[in-house]
Amino acid sequence: MIFFWAKAARKARLVLALFLVASIPVQANSQGGSDSAHVDFFPVNVLDTGIADTFTNFLTALDETSLFAVKDSQATSYRLIWFRPGLMPVAVRIAVQKNGLGDLEAKVVSQHAKVINKKKLILDKNTGLAIDRTALIPADKVGILLELVQQSDFWSLGPEEPDSALLDGPMCVLEGIRDGKYHVVYRYSPKASNFTHVAKYLAKDLAQLDDSIISIP
Repeated sequence: MIFFWAKAARKARLVLALFLVASIPVQANSQGGSDSAHVDFFPVNVLDTGIADTFTNFLTALDETSLFAVKDSQATSYRLIWFRPGLMPVAVRIAVQKNGLGDLEAKVVSQHAKVINKKKLILDKNTGLAIDRTALIPADKVGILLELVQQSDFWSLGPEEPDSALLDGPMCVLEGIRDGKYHVVYRYSPKASNFTHVAKYLAKDLAQLDDSIISIP
């Protein structure tokens, strides 16, 4: 019975998440843009299909690149995607340079965003993002992030863990690439842990997003 309710709750959360993003008012494409080609953001059969579809829609709406599709074996990059019902999706991505510096970009979908293409969730560029922030991160702060990743055992964590039956908790995905390998971890309503320390450092210390946008234990 507990498994049934947890499974039903997960489905309800995913439907709600997709509805909240897909129901943003549609606006005609005044930018002259065109639909982008299909992009695979996650490996097949690693995440639950509903979860993969939900976060694919988020990343598409945010006009994010696919870390899974990166072919450079020398690339090191991490991305946090965080969503909680009532708030809009957040993505924070950092790419580590060979000199140790980090190129960071933080994006937050505006609650007033208009969608040009509802199926692909292509947002109007003038209203789509409440925040689109870039920063060059010093090597010492990048080093702290990499140490937190190591302490969290991120590269050994399973992609998913059993959900609770709660409906209103945050949905979190953390992705990484290094040494030609890709890894993704999804957690629903994560409690404070070494894993959330990574997410919190990315969102708070590096991207400097306040609690009205994202609150991480």
